[in-house]
Amino acid sequence: MEPADTPAAQPAAPAPQRVHPVARWVAGLLSPMSLRDQEYCTDMFQRLLWGSLLVSFPVAYWLGNILVTVGGVCGATVLCLVLFVPNWYQHPDPAMKYADDTEVYHYYQQYEAAKKAARERAASLATSEQKPPEKTA
Repeated sequence: MEPADTPAAQPAAPAPQRVHPVARWVAGLLSPMSLRDQEYCTDMFQRLLWGSLLVSFPVAYWLGNILVTVGGVCGATVLCLVLFVPNWYQHPDPAMKYADDTEVYHYYQQYEAAKKAARERAASLATSEQKPPEKTA
């Protein structure tokens, strides 16, 4: 199997003309977070959970009802899920790099060629091991 010529890259539509701003914002909510936003969300998640525990535990102890602590921590968890699971911040991530179609195409061509060479090498070793030993008389 010979590698084919590099296909032409698909033309990209200009985003501001084709996509509604609300659709872009919703897609951004579902996109991966930048590392800076992930660190911020992790810190705030921990602060809110520990804060709810530190406030609700003495109140529950004073009232004699542990459900106050359970409810406080569960409420803080729901609040954290709403505040920090969607990508509300949508800051760009300078560490993220996107590959163009030609890089990806060449990578898979090399990958397929390496797989084919490994298969052929394994097949040639298997056939050389299966030959019966020759008897000399």
